[in-house]
Amino acid sequence: MKMLKAKKAKFPKTIKVEGVSGITATIYRQERTKADTSDKLRTYVSYLLSYSLLGKRKVESFADLIEAEGAGETAIKKIANGEQRILQLNNRDQLCYQRAQESLSGLNVALDTACAQYAEALRALNGKGTLLEACQDFARRHGSITTKLMVPDAVKKMIEQEESQQDGKRKQAWVKLLKAHLQGEGKFAQSFNCEVGRVESRELNQWLTGLKCSERTKKNARDCVGHFFKWCRGQGYLSKDADPLANVSDFRKRRRGAIHILTSDELRKLLKHVEADLLPYIALRAFAGLRDSEATAIDYRHIDLKEGWIEITEEVAKASDDDDGTRRLIPIRDCLKTWLAPYAKSSGRVCPFDNTSKQIAALCEKAGVEWKRNCLRHSYISYAIAESNDIPTVAIHSGNSPAVIRKHYLRVVKPAQAKAWFGVLPTGAAE
Repeated sequence: MKMLKAKKAKFPKTIKVEGVSGITATIYRQERTKADTSDKLRTYVSYLLSYSLLGKRKVESFADLIEAEGAGETAIKKIANGEQRILQLNNRDQLCYQRAQESLSGLNVALDTACAQYAEALRALNGKGTLLEACQDFARRHGSITTKLMVPDAVKKMIEQEESQQDGKRKQAWVKLLKAHLQGEGKFAQSFNCEVGRVESRELNQWLTGLKCSERTKKNARDCVGHFFKWCRGQGYLSKDADPLANVSDFRKRRRGAIHILTSDELRKLLKHVEADLLPYIALRAFAGLRDSEATAIDYRHIDLKEGWIEITEEVAKASDDDDGTRRLIPIRDCLKTWLAPYAKSSGRVCPFDNTSKQIAALCEKAGVEWKRNCLRHSYISYAIAESNDIPTVAIHSGNSPAVIRKHYLRVVKPAQAKAWFGVLPTGAAE
């Protein structure tokens, strides 16, 4: 009996925490007698922890005294630290809260902020993957980015670098094209005022398809944007394996217009009325099939009338996915040699004009000839194939593949028409 009284005298037990004054918890011992499965009476002991929480009495039950004491000390500390609301959670929720706080330890992120961002991220993923997978993909794509730069700043920096490295008229034309599609009102840099790494394929596709211009111009814009992203990868502004244009329309499956060629009589009229400074340009396009950009950029240094060859250098040649316009040699026909001979010199630009549009428009009006884009190049290729019946060789001289020649440049003409075309000579020259 004395032992029982001694034990009972311990309860209720007051719990205190050293260094915390004015806050205590109380533990009560409770005995209950219940019948077990064999109808025998058994006594069950439990410990009730009681403390004041937000002005109300909170009671928790424990089967173990040590556990009740520990819970009491924890409650006192949390109340002292102003964390009363945490104690309103049940035991399971308290455990979840504590694990969540441990996970955020050292990140300086509030729990509610972390939960809100997590929920927003899951909505953005829309079931397409886990948040961890999305983060790993982002880290992979942006891991090689050494510097973050806004698109307008990067475009400006790239063009300045291109201008500082100019080494010919062809380069100047390329810089002009970059500026036309990347800078200015409604252009790429203004439309994407964000970090380079934030440009998305969907937005790029909407911008390109929404441009009010021809399919060809959209393709040129896409090529300029592609060059920009390639430059950014080299500079460390974009991850090395990132390609925002990967799922963007390439505008290559467009229907091209009819292949327009001139007759030998129309060519004769052009050469009869052409001004002297433009004549070599017309002759090179008509009898050697040079592109407009090549004919305006080529230098007399690369035209060897004695040996009979025209060299198209890398600085002059066009290069794209459907044109093999790398450096090449083009044979000089007798008709072309006759037209160029009076103007030949050791060096200097063949064509003094950066853009021949105005000069050609005036020439066609004077000669009474209708001009169509690339008509001289189309004419040369069509007549050269009719004369030789050798598409691969003409393709090499033209800087194209045979497939592109067949699809986009060739119009079927008779050998007699080809003979008449390449028989157009200056007045007084033997035909």
